[in-house]
Amino acid sequence: MSKTVYKEFSSPVAVWKYFLKAEDLQTAKFKLYIKLNDSTKESSTSQAPCDDARSAFTTSSPSTSNSSVPLPVSSALSTSVKKRKISDHFPKEENNVEKKVSRMVFKDGLPFRVFCTSSDLRELFKASGYNLPTSPNSVKRMVMNYGSTLKYIVIQDLLKLKENDLRLTLTFDEWTSARNRRYININDHALSQKKKNGIWG
Repeated sequence: MSKTVYKEFSSPVAVWKYFLKAEDLQTAKFKLYIKLNDSTKESSTSQAPCDDARSAFTTSSPSTSNSSVPLPVSSALSTSVKKRKISDHFPKEENNVEKKVSRMVFKDGLPFRVFCTSSDLRELFKASGYNLPTSPNSVKRMVMNYGSTLKYIVIQDLLKLKENDLRLTLTFDEWTSARNRRYININDHALSQKKKNGIWG
């Protein structure tokens, strides 16, 4: 039976730089950089270029060692799967809780208190990964903050239209709430495909 000969080889996997490859490409063995001495507690860095590899393995020289490990079949196997970002586990911006609560308040007419007192509604939000505030004032603040965000977006869009010399027509709608609070709504009319019916509400 012929003696197995091990030689140096290169691999894209970093750990294989500490091994010698057999000519039959079936086995490999660990390189021995130093011979450990029980009476010596420390070794020079010139004798051992890799301390972590030396401490992880205990073996003899390549010519006398019987320990072997299988070689990687191909470099393709070492390709790591694309890692998920931590942001992938958070709700998307278009589905954030502020938007959902605001739409339920303005479109469906739900009062702020319902989001705090309705256990079923809170469970539905919790099942989707959202924690609703426990105070009506906190819910109101959430809706007002989202309204401020929408105002900023609309203002930026109007400024862009103004820079492009687009003519706009504005109409006003004044109304009074049940609490005798007066509001004024400004509608922006323009010929644009991005606006439904050419109207900003």
